Amino acid sequence: MNSQMLSSSMQRCAVAPRATVRTSACPLLRPVAQMRGLAQHPHAKAFTSYTQTKLHAQLTSSKTPRSSRRGVCVVAARSEAAIDEEDTPKIATEFITQALFNYFSCSAVAIATQVGGSNAALVTFLMIAAHMVLVPLIAYVGAPASGAHFNPIITFSFMITGIMKVKTGIQYIIAQCVGGVLGAYAAFNLLPMSKQVNELAGLHVIPGDHTVTQAFMGEVFASFLFIWVIMGLVKSKKGWGQFGPFAIALGITFNMWITGPISSNCINPARALGPAVVTGFWEHHWVWWTAPFLGAALAAKLYAKYVMPKDQLKELRAEVKAA
Repeated sequence: MNSQMLSSSMQRCAVAPRATVRTSACPLLRPVAQMRGLAQHPHAKAFTSYTQTKLHAQLTSSKTPRSSRRGVCVVAARSEAAIDEEDTPKIATEFITQALFNYFSCSAVAIATQVGGSNAALVTFLMIAAHMVLVPLIAYVGAPASGAHFNPIITFSFMITGIMKVKTGIQYIIAQCVGGVLGAYAAFNLLPMSKQVNELAGLHVIPGDHTVTQAFMGEVFASFLFIWVIMGLVKSKKGWGQFGPFAIALGITFNMWITGPISSNCINPARALGPAVVTGFWEHHWVWWTAPFLGAALAAKLYAKYVMPKDQLKELRAEVKAA
């Protein structure tokens, strides 16, 4: 009896079509039926089609790769942190190179002044010889990491011509100023007292037989020449950049010979800031900031607009944007 009933039931299942569950008869399944009914409504179908079309258009028109659309905020935050990590060695290098430059430059000027005494020609020769060796050494060591600016007007020139990020440039200048103070502090505390109090021992002053206007204009012209050399050689794509440190040294020493008697040849605000902070001597200090930046701005803008090849400038700016 039971076997007959089981066989009859199996036959009905095999022959009859799949039974449709009456969701309306079950209270738990009524919401499902209602939702299915709404989905079949013409207005609901139209809304769904419109929404899918708009969403697809937004996704396909987005320039962001499909694989990177998820977690945009997290990726942006990580990228920002990565940029800071990449800039850290550069900023540290600028701090160290400026500290070294100020230390040895102040020491060289102090020693040359003591050795040369009243012989101005000998003092100038000793200072030029010291910087001819000092500048290339520091530049060659620091260039692979940061470009070895160790001078705010170089950084400023690259910023205003678009071949350096403004954020990175500001960090460079801060590091240079702090390093300059540290280097000058070390020089003035390690040298004997007789060298510390010696006239012109690392300090930038206006010689007594020259006016502030003459010193200002001397710094403008000296800074103009210096940045003109920087823009022409260091950023050149023709191989001249390999000799950049020597060109920088020549520019500095030539300015020391010409502009030194007029304004003591600063052309480096961080170099002037260090001794001023350590000694508290601030007379005419504004000249060592305004004049070099003015001369640098004129040289950088004119060179970038009229001398530097347009494709080269465009390439340099593209490298900055891509970094």
